[in-house]
Amino acid sequence: MSDIAVQIKEQVYQVNFPRYVAGNVSGGAVAWNDVTGKPATFPPSAHTHPISEVIGLQDRLDEADGTKLNQATIKLVRKSTAGTITKGQVVYIVGSQGTHLTVELADADSEATAATTVGVALETITDTTEGFIMVQGLLEGLSNLPTASFTDGAALWLSSTAGGWTTTRPTQPAHGVFLGWVVSASNGASGRAYVKVINGQELEELHDVLITSPTNGQVLTYDASTGLWKNQAASGGGITNGQSIVNALIFG
Repeated sequence: MSDIAVQIKEQVYQVNFPRYVAGNVSGGAVAWNDVTGKPATFPPSAHTHPISEVIGLQDRLDEADGTKLNQATIKLVRKSTAGTITKGQVVYIVGSQGTHLTVELADADSEATAATTVGVALETITDTTEGFIMVQGLLEGLSNLPTASFTDGAALWLSSTAGGWTTTRPTQPAHGVFLGWVVSASNGASGRAYVKVINGQELEELHDVLITSPTNGQVLTYDASTGLWKNQAASGGGITNGQSIVNALIFG
């Protein structure tokens, strides 16, 4: 069957579609008034349709940019400054423009570019064009997982190269941000990774540690009255009688 064509000119409507007659298949014109199921007014008033009535919509929902939506968490973001973020690059949250979060390329070398690492770009993102990032889930169609550097099942870490990932955990003082696992390494554009960002914590970020202006040679001791580990000088009461050395950590 050929496509249905609708010609609209000065409120005169004509719909052309195939007309089938027993023993003879031919096209023909049908008057607008003879078309059934059309809207009562034109343009039609506001209304809704189930997903099943919109051709291809379910497929698009099931496979958004190479990932299954029912197995993933994705966010719409925009780059905070001029430039381009490409698919497969790791990003961190910078702020918000009022409608979307803004991001830049994450980097393990500093607290500012690593602490708020949020996910991996699903598509091209710029400062003028929003794009989706993968926060958690299976990301497919990657070209930055070559077999020379990545193996199936390997853990992924934020790299010291902006936007990159690596299988080698960065050495302190670089930040250890876990990104997920390699599902399939590929020398083409068929790489797959399962993204699950877990950002490592600084010592002072632990809920039972209270550090105030640390200096070299201080120790971290446990204060039973508050249930907190605190920093203090090692001499002059830093470690008191009856306190085991195993309950103290030394700075510097």
